[in-house]
Amino acid sequence: MKLEVFGTGCARCHQLGKHVAEAVRETGIAAEIVRVDDIVAIMERGIIFTPALAIDGETKVSGRVPSVREIRELLTEGAWTIQTPRHAVVCGFLGGVGSEQKGSSRRRGQPTKDAVDEAMAMKSATGGS
Repeated sequence: MKLEVFGTGCARCHQLGKHVAEAVRETGIAAEIVRVDDIVAIMERGIIFTPALAIDGETKVSGRVPSVREIRELLTEGAWTIQTPRHAVVCGFLGGVGSEQKGSSRRRGQPTKDAVDEAMAMKSATGGS
């Protein structure tokens, strides 16, 4: 896994670097952490606000310093969806989430009944328990 920390050297950029290193240490994930401080390289990646964090080439956070906890969640979100599909549905990763309809009483991030049914059908089809 490649983690890129984008920033021009301000205090917030350094803080993001520390948070990323701590999150990697806490999760035990093998990752390469790269600092990108060249403003031209940052702009070529389409990043307007720093600090920013990219995971495997995809910009995940820009213009703020996420907490160590949030970075840990970003680092492990793919692992959760692969390892435990039911958990992924509970967390809202398999679609049908949010409250796009006006006046919806569901909270953002809660799975719809259809999403849960779909995930349970997938679980049954794969022989999961």
